[in-house]
Amino acid sequence: TIFVKEGRIISSASDDPTEQLGQFLLSHGKITEDDLRRGLEAQAKTKVLLGKILLMVGAIKEDELKRLLVMKAEATIFSLFLWSEAHFDFLDGELPKDLFVPISLAMQDVLMKGLTIIDELRHIRAQLGSGGTILARTKMPMPAGYPADRSVGKAVLGLVDGKRTITDICLALHASEFTVSKFLFHLFEQKHIEVIQKVESEPGNANPSDRPFMSEDLLVSHGKERMAAGDYEAAIDLLAQAV
Repeated sequence: TIFVKEGRIISSASDDPTEQLGQFLLSHGKITEDDLRRGLEAQAKTKVLLGKILLMVGAIKEDELKRLLVMKAEATIFSLFLWSEAHFDFLDGELPKDLFVPISLAMQDVLMKGLTIIDELRHIRAQLGSGGTILARTKMPMPAGYPADRSVGKAVLGLVDGKRTITDICLALHASEFTVSKFLFHLFEQKHIEVIQKVESEPGNANPSDRPFMSEDLLVSHGKERMAAGDYEAAIDLLAQAV
């Protein structure tokens, strides 16, 4: 569910387990399994929001929680751009009564970031394949202190064992494909992991027509930005769609 007020996104909600607050904080290494278990038990008894409970018990600091709540809301919204098909309902005037941490996102910014995510995931899939791909560790030593303890990278690396698929890792961490794939691709580029069984992405996932609708003006604007950044291939692709 995406909540929009006066043309700006002010909140979001999802029943996807990977996008619920507790799992989101857990997958990002900000709380422990015990923190989450105790928080959920307290929530069931008191009906207080999980975020407020975690603050009260000192599991996380307020500034960090607010930053992560905004990240979670954006992740929920951006996940829509990865769907190949969907059915939408529009309900006029139904807005949340109590926003723990309100956000305010411009539609144009969301479209721009959503397009960037699709481009990045398409590039990753071209190298690693789909969720069915199996990866393994290489003999390349990791730099001291990397990935940091309780980080997403540390958790992802710990599950790369030559048996689990990318989808298996996502499910184990309760994390989205995009979040996990970014770390896997970085480790792959640094030669810390390798592909031992590649399953190619479905043809539909690599089709430029899967991108969200964008007006000609927005495509041109984004194309110019890519051109200025030196990403000429992406710029040409965007400008071609605007023709």
